[in-house]
Amino acid sequence: MCPDAVFWNPSAQASELRRENDATAERLVEEGLAAHQPLAVPSQYAASYGVQRRMLLRKFVMVYYRSPHYNFIRLFMTAVIALIYGRCAAPPSMLAACSPLWTVHNIIILACPGMSVVKSLVV
Repeated sequence: MCPDAVFWNPSAQASELRRENDATAERLVEEGLAAHQPLAVPSQYAASYGVQRRMLLRKFVMVYYRSPHYNFIRLFMTAVIALIYGRCAAPPSMLAACSPLWTVHNIIILACPGMSVVKSLVV
């Protein structure tokens, strides 16, 4: 019998079904205690630090690569950056006369927000 149970219907406390369920629960608890040893773990956590790290990394990878929106943006940005760097590496005859190499380099720096930090450190 659960002493903390809240019964919204007063007739449920006096029902035969409740008495049967309480008896069955008590019997199952006693059988379980007699048949099985209590759970014992070597530390505060049941899984070691390595197992926890491996499972979290596995879960992260599953969520990370199953996101189609992220993968589309990643593919699109890879193509855009490849085109920008390809433009920079093009032979001088293909570059316009008014676009020297340093201008193309500055466009690359402005196109990649993370690279602006690198430029400020290099210059």
